[in-house]
Amino acid sequence: MSAQLSRLQAFLAGAGELEVVTPAPAIRPDYFSRFAKLMGATVVATHVATATAAAPVQAPGGAAAAPTASVPAAAHDHATTQASIRSVKDIAARYLSHGRTPLKPVITMMNPDDDHEVGPTATAMPGDICEVAGVRADYGKAEPRLAVMAGTPEQRAQVLVHESMHCRLGPALLRYVARDTSVAEFAVTFSESSADAMTILTVARKDGVPAALSALDHWYKVRGDEAASPDSDGLHDSRETLSRIRELLTKTPEKVDSDGAAFALAITEGLAGASRTYANALPADRKDVREAYIASPEFKAQMAGFHQAVEEMARGYLEGPYDMGALKVSLNNEVVEPNSPVASGTWQLLARKLGAQPFTAAGLRGQVEAITASFIASAAGAAPAKLASAGLPAAQASTAMAIGRLRSHLSAIYVDPVPVGAGMLDDVDQRANPETERAAF
Repeated sequence: MSAQLSRLQAFLAGAGELEVVTPAPAIRPDYFSRFAKLMGATVVATHVATATAAAPVQAPGGAAAAPTASVPAAAHDHATTQASIRSVKDIAARYLSHGRTPLKPVITMMNPDDDHEVGPTATAMPGDICEVAGVRADYGKAEPRLAVMAGTPEQRAQVLVHESMHCRLGPALLRYVARDTSVAEFAVTFSESSADAMTILTVARKDGVPAALSALDHWYKVRGDEAASPDSDGLHDSRETLSRIRELLTKTPEKVDSDGAAFALAITEGLAGASRTYANALPADRKDVREAYIASPEFKAQMAGFHQAVEEMARGYLEGPYDMGALKVSLNNEVVEPNSPVASGTWQLLARKLGAQPFTAAGLRGQVEAITASFIASAAGAAPAKLASAGLPAAQASTAMAIGRLRSHLSAIYVDPVPVGAGMLDDVDQRANPETERAAF
């Protein structure tokens, strides 16, 4: 027995540092204690059996038995978990380490075999946290429509860029919707279009324009198939925006000359595309009603609130308290904090202090105001139907410069607004149901 305990001690010493996350008593008062009582002996027995299997066994006559070629289950799970976490950390260091964000990013991963229909979701939570949950290192076993969105390592990186954009835009959009819930559909349409735009523009920055155009073809098909689905919510159709991004990358790729420019373009191009998508979704059989609504004081007031939200988004990117590339990642009760080292430090050098940015908060607001004015004019027939190309204009007067998840329904996103202060979720009613402590976007 003493020999077995010695081998167990040696095995645990070499297992690395593990962190067990214990649910707060207020959340699950007795779950963890019951689990510990039921599983404690089993865990110890498993470690003993593993250590025993790993030790040389003397066969009759003194000959050592051939070592087993299989990896112990516990060691395999730990290695797989660590590799999955490292893959997310590396994606964050390469693709997300630019600008700032108003919410602290947290990634909660899933095993490939778990909950096949659950996709990545960005959720604003109390404590200024943005949790991106449902992330997998392998989507091969997921529901088909979800699997096709992230079937390759490159696409899995794109999914994280998409969700991270929701974390950057979410607080401003939540406050915008809380002030006027009638703008919810427009807000989600913009958020999804902008997140898709940011995905493609980020690929262009990090991997080149050809890779970005290939990614764009993939996402255009995904969004088209989704729009044709009977259960489509109609809010994730970003094809108008993706078409604008294609034109930008093929005709004026020099506009994407910095990460900050990519962010600003994702806002402006996302707005231009989402505005057209939103207008097309209004009653098609009453063109006069649609045009009258877009030209109405009500719509102008709604867009004025949106312009204010854009200025807040810009301040979040320029001055936010958190670094999107510094993620807390968890999987299978193993947690890697933002300051923990990753296997490859190659891309950590990209996480640096912000230098000069190609836009200001007030300037970006001015650009979206120009886009809105052009859109309203075009709806009334006073300007060409196609909005002017968004960009960083020399003369703004002449040139118009997530709340969501990959697949979602509006009823699952918003809760009743109630202004109670200035905190991140102060405009969201958290009193009626504990579930409303989260605002998924």
